[in-house]
Amino acid sequence: MTERITAVQPVEFLAGTNIHSSALEKSHVISAVACRVRSIKTLNNTVGSLWLHVFDLAALPANGTAPSRCPVAVGAGSVASTTWEGTTSFATGCVAALSSTLATLTLVATADAWFDAEVVTG
Repeated sequence: MTERITAVQPVEFLAGTNIHSSALEKSHVISAVACRVRSIKTLNNTVGSLWLHVFDLAALPANGTAPSRCPVAVGAGSVASTTWEGTTSFATGCVAALSSTLATLTLVATADAWFDAEVVTG
């Protein structure tokens, strides 16, 4: 029997900059220019479950826009996050928002979220 060995490439560690809310809000522009992001977390301070939507844009899009990355469920009163192995690239910018619907953005009515992201430099 022949054993197959697969080489695993190490993930390059790059320094990150923390970008975060300074108050509760509905959405947050993480970067208005092209960037690489390692992770995004959000706190849902409401009594209902919502969705974290992430967009490859420089500003918040209109309701009805599909997110650029897979939406993440955020339970009522809880924190949820999305983390990419290494980083994920955004060609235009990066905007995070809380949506009441899964498939397309329906921006929440009240400022009840806290956003925290790690943007990679280098």
